[in-house]
Amino acid sequence: MVKASSQQTPKGDTPVRQDFKVALDLFREAGADDAAIEFMRWYVLHDRLSFPVHNTYLFTHTGDNELSVLHPAFRLWRDRMTRQLLVSSYEPDPLNWGYPGYKSWEKALLDHGVDERDIHSVFHPQDQGLNTNSEAIAFVAFAKERRIKEVAFISTIFHQPRAIINIATVAMRNYPNLRIQSIVGDVLPWNEKVKHSQGTTVGTRRELVRSEWDRIVRYTAKGDLAPIGELKEYFSSRDVEENRVRL
Repeated sequence: MVKASSQQTPKGDTPVRQDFKVALDLFREAGADDAAIEFMRWYVLHDRLSFPVHNTYLFTHTGDNELSVLHPAFRLWRDRMTRQLLVSSYEPDPLNWGYPGYKSWEKALLDHGVDERDIHSVFHPQDQGLNTNSEAIAFVAFAKERRIKEVAFISTIFHQPRAIINIATVAMRNYPNLRIQSIVGDVLPWNEKVKHSQGTTVGTRRELVRSEWDRIVRYTAKGDLAPIGELKEYFSSRDVEENRVRL
């Protein structure tokens, strides 16, 4: 369990946009084609919400990367861009020491000043293991049961594309009325070696971009993730609906 998240003071700045270009270049080097790069540019790599949303979900990460998610979540809440911060209920176990767990992240957010009434757990079965896909399935079930219509999702920059693709895929198949916004977490040093995934994948954040893209390709081929074309249609229809609602 990493204590840094509850001891460091959240920064007031947002991720530098030049890091988005770095991320896109790294994904292109990893093999992403023009369609995937365009999708990431338009629908994934955003550093602020275009309008307030009631709920924001924090994708789980190892202690090495958790500040990338916790700090912007605090700022969104502080600036009243979101009211409810949603966190996976999963707790560490002998097979998964990556995510420090709900209690750790709840404490970190409380230490940052978030009202305890605005932090909520998203049930995740302990016996199902924790990964991006299981998180997406657990969250969409949670949102559907509570009829949540709109959610922002935060992850670290190298993981954000797969996180958004995964949550959108599950939503398209199980709860298509869910509207998704993407907000990239604070960009941490690219060349720092860190643990990722369930704490078993190790590399610099720069190197992990290739690993993430390889997973996107592999899981799309298996049918676990929707193709880029279908994802673009889903997000385009979301934008049309958002504009209609707000007129």
